[in-house]
Parts: sequence; structure tokens; C-alpha cells
Amino acid sequence: MKKFSLAEIISVGFAIFSMFFGAGNLILPLQTGIISGEHWLLGATGFIVTGVLLPFVALLAIILFDGDHQAFFKTVGKPFDSILVFFCMLIIGPLYAIPRIVTFSHIMI
Repeated sequence: MKKFSLAEIISVGFAIFSMFFGAGNLILPLQTGIISGEHWLLGATGFIVTGVLLPFVALLAIILFDGDHQAFFKTVGKPFDSILVFFCMLIIGPLYAIPRIVTFSHIMI
């Protein structure tokens, strides 16, 4: 078993922390709470599933493939691996994360 340095442990720790609590995942977004109203528990459950459970599954996938993202995406087949990576990049940036951060900032102001 490889011995990890303190810098590697801290770096991985910050990466895991940012996966679970980045982009406003620490608190329930105001709009989600307002829309869910008296069904706040259902809204909070959906938020926890998408904000905690999905990153945890992603972390497990990274562990299972030893951090090799190319091997992970090759499991879907050759023509689809590039398309899947493209859609993941769209979700990370312009389709989900950027509008969410802008909306969260606008609501907080």
C-alpha cells in the first residue's frame, strides 16, 4: 500500500469536500424551499439525493476505476464515450452549474 504525503491527503480532502459542499450544496436553495412549501421534506430529500448521493456515487466510481476517467467512459462503448464526456462538460458548466450559481447569487442579493 502506498504511503500518502500530507499534501496529497489535504488535496484529496479538499476535493471531496468540494464535491459534497461546492456550489451552494451546504444549504437548501431558497427557491427550492419556497417552491416546495409545506412539502419541504420532499424538496430537501431531492436536494440531498442530488447534492450528496450522486457525488458519493461518483466518488465510488472514481475509486472503482482507480481514477482512470478514460477507462470509466469506455464502459459505455466507443462511439458514446466522447459524447458522454461532452455532455458532462456541458452539465458542469453552461447548462447547470453556472446558471445555478448566478441564480443563487441573485436570490441572496
